[in-house]
Amino acid sequence: MEKLLIYSPGFAKDLLFTIWGIRAKSKRYGKYYKESIKFLRESEKWNREKLFEYQKEMLRKLFVEAFKCSEYYHAIFKKMGISILDIKKDNPFNILSTFPILEKDFLRNNLDLISNKCRKTFVHSKTSGTTGSPLLIPFDKKSWQFGFALQRRIYDWAGLPENFKVARFTGHFFISKYDLHLKRYWVTDYANGRLFMSTYHLNEKTIQYYVEKLNKFRPNLVEGYPSSIYILAKLIKRNKLKLNFDLYAVITTAETLLDIYRDTIEEVFNTKVIDQYASSEGAPVIAQCRYGKMHMFVESGIIEFLDLKKKDEDNIIDRKTVAKEGVVTSFANWKVPLIRYRIGDTFLVEDIKTFKKCKCGVDMPYVIKILGRINDIVYTPDRGYISIATELIFKHLYGKNIKSAQIIQKTPKDFVFKIVPEANFSELDIKSIIKKSKQVLGNVNVKIDLVNHIPIYGAGKYRAVIREFDI
Repeated sequence: MEKLLIYSPGFAKDLLFTIWGIRAKSKRYGKYYKESIKFLRESEKWNREKLFEYQKEMLRKLFVEAFKCSEYYHAIFKKMGISILDIKKDNPFNILSTFPILEKDFLRNNLDLISNKCRKTFVHSKTSGTTGSPLLIPFDKKSWQFGFALQRRIYDWAGLPENFKVARFTGHFFISKYDLHLKRYWVTDYANGRLFMSTYHLNEKTIQYYVEKLNKFRPNLVEGYPSSIYILAKLIKRNKLKLNFDLYAVITTAETLLDIYRDTIEEVFNTKVIDQYASSEGAPVIAQCRYGKMHMFVESGIIEFLDLKKKDEDNIIDRKTVAKEGVVTSFANWKVPLIRYRIGDTFLVEDIKTFKKCKCGVDMPYVIKILGRINDIVYTPDRGYISIATELIFKHLYGKNIKSAQIIQKTPKDFVFKIVPEANFSELDIKSIIKKSKQVLGNVNVKIDLVNHIPIYGAGKYRAVIREFDI
């Protein structure tokens, strides 16, 4: 299907994508979707006590099903000396706290052992492979449609109607040499009102064609990787291009949303940016409400926030907040039970005791910020663990003297900064970057490498940090 899409002419490509869209729509929005969205629109009105009681019962149900239907989890429960009777009578949160952590490599190598044999596979979801080879994760029908109901909640919070048009900037690769000749960098799914725009071809030479298509399509929503939408917005602004449509929102996902990204996107599109967090494996969902709080959708699972390898004191951002690693237990994929799964992402959180009900009316807890993947964190002897290092070091030059930047950490004390400079970039900027790097990273060695562009990777994502050793 993928090769056929790439090499088909434009009209055939749209037709194939639309046929695929019709099939996908029938799988996503069936009976279980309708039941789930009705439930979610009611449960978001619950108070915190009722939400946590629901989590408790769902966790107990997950344990029972994992015990009965997963070879791996059955062995784990047996090893822990826990029976079905124990699961039914004990506090499931106490059991969870003693459960071993499921590592990503173990899931990759033992998927069949972990899978729930009592549920039929309905579809597969492919992970991006940013931190390794891509993985096909099976979903049962009910879980698959529940996931799209969770997504619909985010659209509800953005104020979108039931039917809307969206322009998406994600990692689909479907452009042929013939498309490039025609200056056609997109494909349309007419069945679902979706315009998929390539993240691989956005540049100064192509931006006018992107904008012309967007103005013709007139989306209600722009959605996708924040780095790609930021590049789009920056190019629109630099080339003084006009947009003739109004958006309900821009929704970002799959990468860390830097402040410079948010500011530029909101300025150019004249709308709010809503950040969300999810995963192809079926991790619990987090999304931003209209007041900016990143609420955890407690109906989709449990996120435990664990200390990073060094002590909390090394990760404190201010007196109230601290950087933590997320370990997830999911209610969003019952075909592959994820119990205490190390998802590989870090979050800025505060003490749950300090949580207050949000002004939006939702009583779900929230994180302060999604910091990004463990692989996006640098480590130095002087400063310990540092997230969003690219923003801390380069923010003062973004959109002024540099186009983009990437940090490559070779060793705990050796860095290479790849920088795509603007025309006015000078020796003074290099000195400024070195000085800023010392403030952020401590006593380290920095090599500046000026390049024409920074490549995006297999999933169409831009990697702000590449660390070449484990921490």
